[in-house]
Amino acid sequence: MLRQPGEHSSRKAIAFGLVAASFTFLSGCEPSTSPSRSLSPEVSRSLSRDYAPAHGLVVHGTGDPSVDVPAVQAAVDQGGNVILAGHFSFDAPPTKPLAPAFALTGAAVPPGAEVLIAKAVTISGPEDEQGGLTTIDGGTIPFYIAAQGQSVTIRGLRFVRPTSVAILAYAVSGLAISSTRIDGVVPFAHQSNGIAIVTSNVPNASTLGNPELVAGSLEIEGNDIDVAGGTSGVDNSLGLVVFNVGVAGAEVDARVAHNRIRNVTEPAIDFRRIGGRAIIEYNEITTGAPFGPNPRNQALRVVNTGSYRVAHNSIRCEWANGVATGIGVFSQVAAWPIEHAEIFDNDIDMRVPAGTAFTAFSAGIAVFGYAQNNVVRDNRIRGAALAGISIPSVFPLPPAPPATSQGNTFINNRFVDFVPSDADIFVGNHAFATRIVGQGTVDDQGTGTVVGPTAAARWNAIAGAQTLTHAAVSQQLGARIFAYLSLAQYNAASGAEDAKGGEHRASAPAAVAAASAAVLGSFYPDQTASFDALLAAQESESQRPGERHSDFAAGAAIGRAVGAAVIARAATDGFTSSADGVIIPVCPGCWTSAQGKIPVFPRLSEMRTFFLKTASQFRPGPPPAFGSPAFLTDLAEVRSFSDNRTHVQDSIAKFWASPGGFSNVAMAYTNQIATREIDKFHLNELRAAHVLAVMNMAAMDAFIASHDAKYTYWTIRPPQADPGIVPDIPLPNHPSYPSNHASVTGASMAVLAALFPSDANYLNGLADQAALSRIYGGIHYRFDMNAGLTLGRTVANYALEHDVDGHAAYALR
Repeated sequence: MLRQPGEHSSRKAIAFGLVAASFTFLSGCEPSTSPSRSLSPEVSRSLSRDYAPAHGLVVHGTGDPSVDVPAVQAAVDQGGNVILAGHFSFDAPPTKPLAPAFALTGAAVPPGAEVLIAKAVTISGPEDEQGGLTTIDGGTIPFYIAAQGQSVTIRGLRFVRPTSVAILAYAVSGLAISSTRIDGVVPFAHQSNGIAIVTSNVPNASTLGNPELVAGSLEIEGNDIDVAGGTSGVDNSLGLVVFNVGVAGAEVDARVAHNRIRNVTEPAIDFRRIGGRAIIEYNEITTGAPFGPNPRNQALRVVNTGSYRVAHNSIRCEWANGVATGIGVFSQVAAWPIEHAEIFDNDIDMRVPAGTAFTAFSAGIAVFGYAQNNVVRDNRIRGAALAGISIPSVFPLPPAPPATSQGNTFINNRFVDFVPSDADIFVGNHAFATRIVGQGTVDDQGTGTVVGPTAAARWNAIAGAQTLTHAAVSQQLGARIFAYLSLAQYNAASGAEDAKGGEHRASAPAAVAAASAAVLGSFYPDQTASFDALLAAQESESQRPGERHSDFAAGAAIGRAVGAAVIARAATDGFTSSADGVIIPVCPGCWTSAQGKIPVFPRLSEMRTFFLKTASQFRPGPPPAFGSPAFLTDLAEVRSFSDNRTHVQDSIAKFWASPGGFSNVAMAYTNQIATREIDKFHLNELRAAHVLAVMNMAAMDAFIASHDAKYTYWTIRPPQADPGIVPDIPLPNHPSYPSNHASVTGASMAVLAALFPSDANYLNGLADQAALSRIYGGIHYRFDMNAGLTLGRTVANYALEHDVDGHAAYALR
C-alpha cells in the first residue's frame, strides 16, 4: 500500500482494518454521500481514508479491472479528494451509459464508459519513488464527466491505450486537467480523442447539442498527449476536442497551455462553437506522418463563434498529404461566424514529404468561410505549402454557396526558409477587404485587398519618398510638410468619424487620402496628377468591408475641404528661408556663415507654432562660454572622435546624416518608426492619424524652438573652433547650439514613447543615438546634444499636455 511521508504505524492498522469491511464503514465518515449498496471485500481492500491535510480517499490499484473500476467509482461517488495510487486496469466492458445526446447527434463514441463522475471531485495521482505516474491501463472512456453545476479536477494520471477517449466531459462547471499523460488511444468507429469536452458531435444547424451543460473555467495545462493508434487515411485521431460549450450568462473561459500533443491524424486542438473565450498558447504540437480521411486537415483549429486567442504555439505538421494546414480559422455556418480571433507569435513548420502536390487548403495558416475581422500577425512559417497564409477561394464546398471572408488582416508575418508553390500569401476570389502589411509575395484574387498599412501611414510613406527624392526639400521644409500633412490627415479622419450619422457613412480612409493628396499637391505641384491617380486607385480598393462608392465620395469630400483649410493655414504661417534683416554678429566664439552662402533659415522662429505659444517659450540657457573649461572639454571630445573615429561611429553618423545636407532623412526615418508602431499595435485610421499628427507637429515646434536658440546664441561650430576637426558628414550652414537632430528626434521619439509606453526605452534610445551621431560626425558638441534632447523632450511633453487626445479636430489657429 502507498505510504505518505509523515505517516506512522497506526495508518497501516487503519487501512488493513478495512479489508473485510463493507462500504458502510467508509461511509461513516460522510454518511450523506454513501451509496446504499455494499462493496466486495476485494474492492474495500483497495480503499483507505487518507489522514493527510487534504483528507483524501486513497484508492490502490490492483491491476484487476473487476476490482479497480468499482473501487474508483465508489471513491468518486463520494466526491471530495480522491487519490489514485499504483497501477490500475480498466480493461473491462463499460457499464456507465453516456447521455442520449451523443447517439442523437451521431457522435462516434461507444454507448458507455468505465467510471462516471457526477459530482465535484479532485482526482489525483502521486508520483512513485521513481517519479512515475499512477497508471490506468485500457478501458473504454476511463472517465466520463456528467456533473452539471459541479467542478472537477484531474491531475497526475497516466492513461495507457484507452479506447475512444481518455477523459470525456459532457456536463461540468469548472474543469481542470493537468500534468496528465496519455500514451496512445485505440479508435472506436474510426474515431479517437485524448480529451473531449463536448455536448454534441461536430456542431451544425441540426446538432446544436446542450452547450449550457458546460460552463466556467476550462484549464487544460501541462499534459502530455500521444494519441498514436490510428490508421493513416482511415482513422480520425485528435488530441483535445471542445465542441458546443458555454452560453450567454454561463460562458466558458478556456485556457489550453503548455501541453505536448503528438501523433494525431486530425487536429491536435479542435475548438468549435463556444460561448465565451479560449486562450490557446505555448503548446507543442507534432502531428506525425499518418493523416486522417478528412479532405481538410488542420493541426490546430478554431471554428465558429467564440473569442479566440492562439499564440506562442509551436506546430510541426508532418502529415504526408497536400491538404494540410498548420492553423485553421474558419466557419462553415453563416449564423456562427468566427470574428476577431487573434493568431499571433506562433511557429509553424510545414514538413511534408518532397514532391507533395498541394491543394487549395494547403497553408501554414488558413482563414476562410464565414470569417470576419480576424488578425494574423507576427507568426513564423517554415517548410513548404501552397501558401504560408491563405484565404482559400471556395468554402463551404459545393453545393453550398461560397462564403465571403471579410476584413481579415495579416500583419508582419515572417516566411523563414519557406517555399510556397503559389505565394507567401494567397487571397482567394471570395475574400473581401483583406489587409496585408509586411513582407512576402502576394497572390491576390480577392476584392478590395489592401497591401500596406492604414491610409495615413500609406500617404505618410508617399510624403517620405518625395522628401528624399527632391533635392530642394530642406530638413526644415521636410518637417513642415510632414506636420501639415499629418494635421490634415487627422482632421479629415476626425471629420469622417463625426459624419457617420449622416446620409452616407463617410469613409475615414477616403478622407485621409483626399486630404493627403491635396496637401502634398500644394507642396509638390508637379506631382498633382500622380497624387490624384493614387487617390483613384485607393477608391477602387474599397478600403473597408461593405464600403460603398458613395461612402468613399463622402469621405473624399471631407478630406478635400480639410486639405484646403490646412493649405490656407500654411500659406500664412510665416515660414521663410529669407535672411533679410539678419545681421551675423562678429565676436570670439561666434559662428560664421560659409563663404557666399546665407544662413539656413535664420528666421524660422517667426513661423507660427502648432502647440507652443512662442518659439522662445522653452529657450535653453546659454552654452558654455567660448574658451571656458567646459567648452574646451567638449571640443576636445569632438576632436578625439574626429582623430579616432571607429567604423561603428562612422556608420552611425552617416546613417542619421542628410545626404548633401538637403533631404530630410531624420524626419523620414522617425515617420517610418511611427508607422511601425502603428502597425504593431493595430491602430485604426483615426488613431494612426493622431499619432502622426501630434508627433510631426511637436517635431516642427522643436525645430522652430531650436532655430530660435541657434540664432540667439550664434555658437561656433566645432570645425570652426578647431580646424583639425574633420567632419565626415555635411556641415549645415547654421550655428551649432543646440543640435537640430537632437531637438527634433528628441521630440518625435518622446511623443511616440508616451503613446507606446511598452517601447519607450527603444524609442528614446533612438533619439539618443541620433543626437550622438552628430558628435561622431564632428559637427556638434556634447552640450549641443544635451540641450537639444532636453528641448525636444520638453516640447513633446508640452504638446502632449495640450493635445486634443484624439477626440476632436485641431483648431487651425
